[in-house]
This record gives sequence, C-alpha cells and structure tokens, in this order.
Amino acid sequence: LKSLVDDGNLEISNEMEETIRKLGRGALRRSHIIENAEGKLYSYHSFGLPLLAWPFGFFGATGLQLILAILTAIAVAGCRAACLEAKASPRAAAVVTWTLAFSYIWAVYSTRFLPEILGCGLVAWGCWALAAQRERRWTATIVAAICCGFLPFAHVRWAPASLVIAAFYGFEGLFMKGEKLGPKLGRLFAFAAIYAAFGFTLLHIHATLYSGAQAYDYDKVLFSYPQAIWGMFNDRRGLLGLLPGLLWLVVALPFCAALGKRAALRTAESGAILAIVLLTNCTTSAALAGAERMPADDAAGGRRERLVGPGRATVTAFGQGRGETGGGNGPDEIGIHHHG
Repeated sequence: LKSLVDDGNLEISNEMEETIRKLGRGALRRSHIIENAEGKLYSYHSFGLPLLAWPFGFFGATGLQLILAILTAIAVAGCRAACLEAKASPRAAAVVTWTLAFSYIWAVYSTRFLPEILGCGLVAWGCWALAAQRERRWTATIVAAICCGFLPFAHVRWAPASLVIAAFYGFEGLFMKGEKLGPKLGRLFAFAAIYAAFGFTLLHIHATLYSGAQAYDYDKVLFSYPQAIWGMFNDRRGLLGLLPGLLWLVVALPFCAALGKRAALRTAESGAILAIVLLTNCTTSAALAGAERMPADDAAGGRRERLVGPGRATVTAFGQGRGETGGGNGPDEIGIHHHG
C-alpha cells in the first residue's frame, strides 16, 4: 500500500532498501518478497486489499481504519442479506449476524490490514447471489461474477472457493426453471465472461510481476504441505478450536439435506465450500508449521478458518428460524447453502 501511495505501483524495491541494508537479502525470503528477472522486488502477498485501500492510503492511519470499517460493514451486511435471502427469520438473522460481528476473531481481523474480512464479505455476497439468482437474476449475476472474480485478488488461496461458488452458480442457473433458454444462456455467458476477465487479468499481472524463473509459485500456496491436514485434528490450535460452531454445522448439513431437493443442493454448496476452504487453507506449511510461535488467532481456528464464518451463521439462523416457526419453512426456504 505504501508503494501504491508513494510511487503509484506495486514494486517495493524502495521500501525494502533499509531492511536489506540492515539485515541482508536473506530478509526478503522471510518477508515473502522475491526479486524478478528484471531485478525488481515484489511481495508474494496478494494485492487485492491494497488496491481497494489505495485512495484511502493518502489519509494515513485514519484512512486505513475507514476502509477497514467499510469492508467490515459490507461483510456483516452480506452475512445478514444471505441469511434473509435463505428465508431465515429476521430475528434469527439479526441474532447470528451480530453474534458473528462481535465475536473475538471478527473483532481482531476487522481492525487489521489483512484480507480475511474482505474475503469473508466476498464469499457472503457471492453466496447471497446463489440464493437470489431465482428472483434477482441479473443483479445476482453481476454480484456473483464480481465476488467470485475478486476473491483470488484478495488471496490466491481462495481461488478454489471462488471456483466452487462459480460452478454452483452456473449449474443452478442452467437448470433453473422459469427462465427462457436464450436469456438464460446470455446471462450465464455474461457471468462467465466477467469471471474469466478477472482470472486472466490476475494471471497477466502475476506473469508480469513475477517474471522469469521467479514466477508465482501457486503450488506453494495450494496443497504444498498435505501433512498439515492431520494437524487440523490433533493440534491444539486446529479444528477443535472451532467447537461448538463446527459441530453445529456438521449436524445441520445432513439435517437440512433431508428436507428436499433444493435443500440438498444448498447442503452440497455449503459442504463443498467448507471442504475446499479447509483443504486449500490448511494444507500449507503456514497453516500449522511453527504453531508454538503463532498467535492463537493466526492458527486454523482463527485466520485460516475465517472464511467459513458466514456459513455457520446462515445455518444457525435457519435452524433458529425453524424453531421459532415450528418447522414451517418448506424445502424452497432452506437457508443452509453456502459460505465457505
């Protein structure tokens, strides 16, 4: 962000001069910075959040807190909108949304210049589009395309979750009744075109910044340390830290899957996004390696799992809503879909 504000680009050679002079070039690797074939320094950290914060960066710390507050508000609104679109009662949606918004992890990350809350908001609104596609076709299409397209910009490790949401959106839209084939294909083509434009733009930027032999190593971000999956279950900072929220989701998924075809589809969406987030976020050396040195909120139950938060919120809202209505919601009103 400092480079964008000072120089108008993502190159951080100037910003790293003092660090290199004091600590040597070995500090680059520890800071996730590489030197490309042209001798320019770039960070491996994703640049989606800095790009959004660029105009606010000119106002210093106040500007940064302002953009973080805006993104947090948008993410919370997305969680509530998804709950309501999934036909949860307004009371249940309010309870779980504010519970999520005032949770410890959410509070910690909403004030830090890290992409987790941004990603959570993109997933929440993307999954709102899954539920809204039937009634708000073009609005849902544009929202889904933007959210799915920008997720990898927020962080490369969220590209698989983006693909899952996009695949379910296209699958459900293609077989959705009540829309003529011509307009349907045109709408889905527009979705695919916007989504592809985001993807090819990101690939082009990566090829430009990380050129030559130092090209972006996607394999280091995705599935680089499969052994960490076992650590998710036996490490003290693994999935056990998500109880009882994770247990609620595990119980709610098969319960809702038995309530009809559409409910089963929502269950598949939710389960697929949850699975892909855990697989791609928790199979890298950064997920658990050096856990004793990590702050508690940077382990699996914190930063690595943050993107799953809206899913548990939606399931909880639906379950609470059914309790209030005596089970009156039909299969078309099942709110468990989504959110990885």
